[in-house]
Amino acid sequence: MEPRGYSQQECRITAHMAGVGCAGRGLAGREMSAAPISVHFVEPGGQGGVFQHTAEVARLIVEDGGRAVLHTSADREPLEFGDIVVCGCVKWYRDTTPRALRYFQIVFGYLFLTLPHLSAETKGRIVHLHGLFKSPLYAMTLWLLRLRAERVVFSPHNTFSRAGRRWEARTLQWAMRRTDIAVCYSNFDAEHVRPWGVEAVVCPLVMWMPETTLDDIAEWRTRLSEGSSSVIILMAGQIRADKGIDQMILAAPLITVPFKFAVVGEDKGHLEYCREIANRTGVEVVWMNEYFTTSEIASAIAAADVVVLPYSQASQSAVAVLANAVGTPTVAYPVGGVPELATVTTSQANPRALAEGIMRVITTQDWCIREPVEGLGPYEGVYGS
Repeated sequence: MEPRGYSQQECRITAHMAGVGCAGRGLAGREMSAAPISVHFVEPGGQGGVFQHTAEVARLIVEDGGRAVLHTSADREPLEFGDIVVCGCVKWYRDTTPRALRYFQIVFGYLFLTLPHLSAETKGRIVHLHGLFKSPLYAMTLWLLRLRAERVVFSPHNTFSRAGRRWEARTLQWAMRRTDIAVCYSNFDAEHVRPWGVEAVVCPLVMWMPETTLDDIAEWRTRLSEGSSSVIILMAGQIRADKGIDQMILAAPLITVPFKFAVVGEDKGHLEYCREIANRTGVEVVWMNEYFTTSEIASAIAAADVVVLPYSQASQSAVAVLANAVGTPTVAYPVGGVPELATVTTSQANPRALAEGIMRVITTQDWCIREPVEGLGPYEGVYGS
C-alpha cells in the first residue's frame, strides 16, 4: 500500500456533504408513520461515542418530522443540533477540586435537581436512557423513569463492567431486566445478555458524522506523520487499559514496511504505562494526548491509512463506525462485537496476529471496508406503537 491518497475519502466526504452514503444519513424509502415519533433521550455524559450516537438517532427522528429532546450535560460537546431540543440538566463539575467535593456536588445535583426535572419532563413519554454513567445513578434514573414514562428504552452500550466490579455487573443485569425494551449494538451483545433473561433488540450503531474537509485531512496527515511519507497507523480514542495500545507497541517491530504509529486521545490513566513500554522496546510513537472533538477525531481517522482496534474487551466500537464512514480500513482483535464492524479481524488476540492483519491491509487488496448503515432501522419498532 502506498500512503493513501484522497480519492476514496473525497467520495465519502462528498457523499456526506450531500447527506447520503454515511452513517445514519437519510431515511429514503421509508413510509411516513401515522404519528410522528417523539422521544426524550437521557445521555448525561455529553461527550464521546455514546453521546454522538444518541445525538445522531435524535437527528434522524427530527429529520423525519418527529420530535427529539436530548437531556445531557451542561458542558456538552458542541454539535450542530438543529431542531433537536437540547436540555443541559446534568452537571459534572469537571473543573472542581478536590475530588471529594466534586463527587458531593455531582451526587447532590443529580439527586435533587436532575432527577426531579427528568421526572416532570418525561411523564407519559417515550424515554431512551443511554450509557452506564455512575452505576448507582443510572440505576436510580431507570427506576424513576419506569414509574413515570410511558415506555423506557435502555441502551447500556457496554454489557460488562469495565472496572471488573461484580456489583456493577449485577446492577447492569438488574437494569436490563427491568426496562421495557433493551437495545444492543451487536449480535454478540444480544447473545451475551440472553442468559440474563433479556431479549434485546439489535440496532445499528449510527454515529453523528461531522463535516470533514480535504484540508482538515491534509493537516491531520501532516501532524500524524510528522511530515514523513510513511504509512500511518492510528489508534484513536481514550487511553485506557482495555484499548490495547501496549499490544500495538509490541506488534510494531513485526511490521516490515516504513510506518508512523500515532495515538490520539485523552489519557484515562494508562498513558504512563504505554509510554514506558514504548521507551523500553524502542518503538517510536506520535503521542497526541488531550481531549479532541468528534470533528477532530473523524479527521484524524480519515487521514490515517489503518486504524487498529486491539481491544481486550468491547461491546462495539464507535471508532470503527467513524472509520467505515470516512473509508479508512480497520484491524481488530476478535473481541466482543467489534468484528461485526471491522475491516479485518485477526486470527488471535496477540501482537503477532495484529501485525499480520496490519500487513494484510497495507500490502494486499484482500479486504473490504464495511458499508455504513443508513437510517433508523429497528428503532422504528423500538419507538413505534
